[in-house]
Amino acid sequence: MQTIPSHYPSLKKFDLSQYDVTMSVDETPSSTIDTEGSIEHDDLISTATTDEHESIEAIEPKLVLQVPAEPSLSPTPRQSKKKLECESWNRWLFAEINKVTEKTPEHVALVDEVGERRYITYQELLNNVNRAANFLRHHGIDKGARVAVCMSNSLEYIYFELALFLIDAVPILLNPGHVASERFPKLQCTAVLVDGEHYGNVLRSLANFSGIGHIFVLTTDVGSLYIPRFIWIIDAYGYLNFHSNPPWTTDAKYEVDEVVAFSTSGTTSQKSKVVGHGSESAHRLCTEFIDVLVEQLVERVSESRTHHLVTSGLHTIDTWSLLMHSLVSDRTLIITESNSDVWAVSSLDRIAELIQLYDIALITTNPQFLKSFLKYEIHNLYDISSLKVVSYSGSPLPISVARKFQQMTNSSILQVYCSTELGPISYGVLDNTGADLLIGGRMFDGVTVKVADTDDEELDVPCGVWGQILIRSPIIYTRYLGEKSDSSWTAQKWLRTGEKLGRKLLIPWLGEAQYCLLVVSVLLENALAGHPSIEDVVVANLNDELAAGIVVAVSMQLPTVDELNEFLQEQKFARITRIVQVDFIPRSETGKLLRSEVPFLLQSEDDNRLLECAVNK
Repeated sequence: MQTIPSHYPSLKKFDLSQYDVTMSVDETPSSTIDTEGSIEHDDLISTATTDEHESIEAIEPKLVLQVPAEPSLSPTPRQSKKKLECESWNRWLFAEINKVTEKTPEHVALVDEVGERRYITYQELLNNVNRAANFLRHHGIDKGARVAVCMSNSLEYIYFELALFLIDAVPILLNPGHVASERFPKLQCTAVLVDGEHYGNVLRSLANFSGIGHIFVLTTDVGSLYIPRFIWIIDAYGYLNFHSNPPWTTDAKYEVDEVVAFSTSGTTSQKSKVVGHGSESAHRLCTEFIDVLVEQLVERVSESRTHHLVTSGLHTIDTWSLLMHSLVSDRTLIITESNSDVWAVSSLDRIAELIQLYDIALITTNPQFLKSFLKYEIHNLYDISSLKVVSYSGSPLPISVARKFQQMTNSSILQVYCSTELGPISYGVLDNTGADLLIGGRMFDGVTVKVADTDDEELDVPCGVWGQILIRSPIIYTRYLGEKSDSSWTAQKWLRTGEKLGRKLLIPWLGEAQYCLLVVSVLLENALAGHPSIEDVVVANLNDELAAGIVVAVSMQLPTVDELNEFLQEQKFARITRIVQVDFIPRSETGKLLRSEVPFLLQSEDDNRLLECAVNK
C-alpha cells in the first residue's frame, strides 16, 4: 500500500547525504535588525485628547493649523513591528499552526460551548481538518473552487473552513440572516456548506447560487431533508469516516485572486456585497489590529496563555480575524452560539458565565453589550475580573458608560473603525488620564483620509462646507464577487464611507508618531447617548444643519434643542440646531450604524423642529 506523503515537516528518516548543501553568510549588522520596528507601550495610547475645561470649538483652530493644506492627509506611519509579506495565505496559515502543534500538540485550541462541551487540542484540530479536506477532495472540491458557507457557530464550521484553505479552495462566508432574506448577490460557486438549521433557507435561495453542484449538509437526520433535482445532497458528517492524513497535493495551476470572501452588512434597502480578499489582505486582517489588542493584553496578563471568547457569528470579519490569530498564536478560543440580541438577560448571563468559567481575558463585541452589562448589573452576579481587553465597534457609547465599565473591570477599552473592504482603519483607546475622548484614534499604516466635495470628488471642501469622507488603504479587497459594484469607490480608488461632514467638524491631528482623526458629530453621538431621555441617537447633516435623530427612552419625553445644547455645553461640546424624533436608527445585525440610510430617515421624519434661539446662538 502506498504511503500518503506528509505535508508537515519531520526529521524521521532524513538522509542529508542525498542533498548538495551550500552556505551563504548574511553580513547585515545585527544591531540594525534588533532595533528595527520596536514599539513602546506608551505609543499605543492616543494623545488626541482635550482638557476637561476646554471645548471642542476652542481647540479646533489650534489643531487645524497643524494640518497641511493638501486635500489628501498623509499620516505619519505608526511605529510597528515589521511583518513579512504574505505571498500565500494558505501556506503561511498552516505553517504557523503546524509550528504550534509540534511544540504543544496537547494544548487546547478550541472549546465548544455551543452544544455539549468539547475540548479540542491542536493535534485533534489538525486531524479533523485533514479528514474534512480529504472528504471535500473526494467529492470533487479542488483548488480554486468557491464554496459558500452558511452555518451557525460550531466546531465543524472551523474544520471545514480550514479544510478549504488546506486544499486551496475559496470559502465564501455568508451571513445566515442574509441568506434567509435573500439579501445577497448572485454567486458563482461549486458547492454550499450548510447546517440543518439553515438548509431550508439555502434551498429557497438556490437561484442565487449559480453553478452549484453539491450541497453538504451537517445534520443528524438526513432522511427528513427535501432533495431538490439536479443537485447532490451529501451528508457532511461523512468526513468523520475519512483518514486523518494530510490530503494529496495537486498539480493544478488554476490561480485565483482571492483566498477568502466575506459578506458586508448591507442595508434595509440594498443587498449585501460579497468581498473577496487576497493573501496579503487576509494576512493583514488577522494580524494588524489583533496585534494591538494582544499588546494591550500582554501588559495586563502575566500568564503566557490566555483565553479569548467569540460572542458573534464566525462569518463576521472581526471574529474571523480573532479566530485565525488565536490559532497561529497558541491561544485558546471559546466558541459559543452567536446571538445579536445582547440586550437579552439570558445572553448576558451566558457570556458572563463563560468569562467567569474560563477566565476570559479578551473579547470583541458591540457597545450594546457594555450598556446592558451595566444596566442589569451582571457584574454583581459573576466574577468577571479576568476580563482585561474589550474591543467594540458600531454604535455610539457614552463615555460615562465606558469609564464605569473600565473602573469595574480594570480593563482596556478600544474602539475600532473598520470596513469589510479595507479591514481595520483606525482605533482609539480609552486611557486612564481622565480624558473624555474615545472615538477616532490612530490610523493604521498607510491609511489616508480626505473630505471631498459631494459633487466633485476631486475637490477638497472649503472650511465650513459639508463634504464626504473618503478613505484609502494600501491593501484592499480583490473584487466584489457575484456582481460588478463600483459605487463604493472613486476612480482613484478612494472608498466612499457614506459619511458627510463639514471641514470644521473634522479635526485631524498630526503628532510625532501617530495620526489621529476626531469627528465631532460622532463625539456628539457619544455625548448625547448619555442623556437620560435618549435611548439611541445619530448626528448627521440635514439641509446644511447639524441635526440629531433621537429615539426617546421609554416613559420619557423628547428633549428640546435648548435642553440638549445645555447638556452638551456642560460637557464642552458643540451645539446642534435641529432635532428629529425617529422610531429606530438603521443598524446592522452587529450594531454598526448604516450612515448611508440616515439622511433619508431624517428627511422623512423631520417635522421642522427648529428653534430660532438655537440658530441665533
